[in-house]
Amino acid sequence: SQPVIDDTGTFIYMPPSESWGGTDQLERYNTDTGELETLAQAPDYATYSHGAWKNGKLWIVLDDNNLYSYDPETDEWSSPLYDFGAMANVAGSGPGSNLIYVMVDGGSFFSYDVETDTATPLDSHPYGFELGGNCQLTWFGASVGFIYAADGQNGVEPAIYDIAAGTWQQLADPQVPTGWSGHATYDSTRMRLYVTGAEIKDGDDDYDSVWYYQY
Repeated sequence: SQPVIDDTGTFIYMPPSESWGGTDQLERYNTDTGELETLAQAPDYATYSHGAWKNGKLWIVLDDNNLYSYDPETDEWSSPLYDFGAMANVAGSGPGSNLIYVMVDGGSFFSYDVETDTATPLDSHPYGFELGGNCQLTWFGASVGFIYAADGQNGVEPAIYDIAAGTWQQLADPQVPTGWSGHATYDSTRMRLYVTGAEIKDGDDDYDSVWYYQY
């Protein structure tokens, strides 16, 4: 599972993960003190799942296919909030939005309003999306922004979802991920979406590559 950083940058949350024997334990690292804290036990494991931080809480789909939130103020997990029917990844959104975005194994795509607890179906990923490896679902940009989604298993093309337009965009020069498609992060100053560990276009494996989309 992918670490999630809170809004202040103080805490790095490490969600429970199925890998390496499995754990339903949530931990967080305090970047100010260097301390690792053990938090409330999660309701289930989180195989391959990426969570997001929104409105002061961690949001993640666990292995029972349900969305949950974790509240650090009370050190408590919510009850199941929404059953997506399969494993899923979660991405956040801009600071002015109450939405998180959920990509379900297979490619179904939803927004979820954390204030009203309402899930809204959106257009599915155009090339499919199978959870595994380091598949990516990443919000980036300013204001409304975009979602970058890369399949972690099948080597299909990534795509970018334009939140304002409500449509998926094909990349002009797509770098096709391998089974370990790495992680993505956005540099808002240079307007670059950096991605690690992609397969270069001629088909040769280059797992140490780092590249970016100017977006």
